[in-house]
Amino acid sequence: MEKSRVRIKIGKNELEIEGNEDFVKEEIEKLFEKIEWRREEKQIEEDSRQVENKKVEENQFNESDKDEVNYEKPYIKDFANDKNPSSNQEKALVLAYYLKKYEGKEKFGVEDIKELWIVSEFKPPKYIKQTLRDVKNKKRWFERVDSGIYELTMHGEHFVKRELPKSE
Repeated sequence: MEKSRVRIKIGKNELEIEGNEDFVKEEIEKLFEKIEWRREEKQIEEDSRQVENKKVEENQFNESDKDEVNYEKPYIKDFANDKNPSSNQEKALVLAYYLKKYEGKEKFGVEDIKELWIVSEFKPPKYIKQTLRDVKNKKRWFERVDSGIYELTMHGEHFVKRELPKSE
């Protein structure tokens, strides 16, 4: 096998990777994934700051203003279909987002998601519990707060708000 060497300089940081071509490619992909993840985290932090600022502004309404604001809750089936998730992991994420945003439920378990899965008329996976674990471990959209109890991460919220439905 042919040896490859790559030197990457980002700002004041410099990294050199040397080895066979497959190894170098794999390490470069990992590096760029981490860079993209950091970029997403910064965007999520910025979005969170904007949301917090908006919440402060909304809390400045007086009581008569609150009566005029219409916070309409969509039907779960319509909401889920509008988001058009393509995998069971994305479906679980959309349902968890709905629980948080429209049901006011910060923490949820298998039964909560199962109930919405049925109402949304999505075909449920064979093992919903495993799907929730996969969402937590592989996608990092959920965080475990207790045995079988999860909450949505900012990364998960961001994905539902910004990435779904996916552009054709």
